[in-house]
Amino acid sequence: MTDILPARNTSSQVRSQPNRGQSLPDNERKLRDDLTRATDRIKELIAEINKLQEENDALARIVNVLELENHELRTGTGRTGQLIGLPSAYDR
Repeated sequence: MTDILPARNTSSQVRSQPNRGQSLPDNERKLRDDLTRATDRIKELIAEINKLQEENDALARIVNVLELENHELRTGTGRTGQLIGLPSAYDR
């Protein structure tokens, strides 16, 4: 059977990694910090997108109800077929 994965790197080919207790180079630390900030920002944006999508869905349902009520009022095809005036805050 033919192996489709590349051969493992020998120890001389493996990139050296700092041992425990050794500090990371400044450029690598900066890159890791940038990556962490970018990842956090992506998570914030995903949460905001989800919130906006939920708000959009709620507003779409409200518009649908208002369109239906408007249609019923214009055609007189509501439950009773008669318009019933409701008191408003300005009638006081």
